[in-house]
Amino acid sequence: MVPRVVYCLLTIVMLVAVASAQDKLQETLLAQEKLLIDAINNKDKAAIRELLAGEAMSITASRGLQTTAEIVAGLEKISFTNYKITDVKTVSVSPDVAILTYKFSWTGGVTGQPATTTTAYATSVWKQRHGKWSSVFYQETPIAARKAPA
Repeated sequence: MVPRVVYCLLTIVMLVAVASAQDKLQETLLAQEKLLIDAINNKDKAAIRELLAGEAMSITASRGLQTTAEIVAGLEKISFTNYKITDVKTVSVSPDVAILTYKFSWTGGVTGQPATTTTAYATSVWKQRHGKWSSVFYQETPIAARKAPA
């Protein structure tokens, strides 16, 4: 009887520890993601290069496939006034790789075009190297506005 109770208690402790680690990972990656979004909005090239891996790629509906160099080079063409992140989820792929997903809404656009409000599902892959998390991949899928039923 005692070994079963001990086993159950150890299992509960382990589950709580895993959940706590997952929450900490999500908190860390979300903070990194927000730093990157703010750096893009502020056109802070040094911060962007610090947060993006050299081999990073991004795929968006408005800009297509871009490398880190192309993202930095295209900063002057984009702007947004605000953003909102909701429905955040994290998947740990390995101790050094994790996937952050969320719903991303923002108002802005490409210079010379009228500002629009866009909502998309976003996926960001982060890799830890030498104790530092870097974004290696970003992809967003716009969510089409739904019309009310007639």
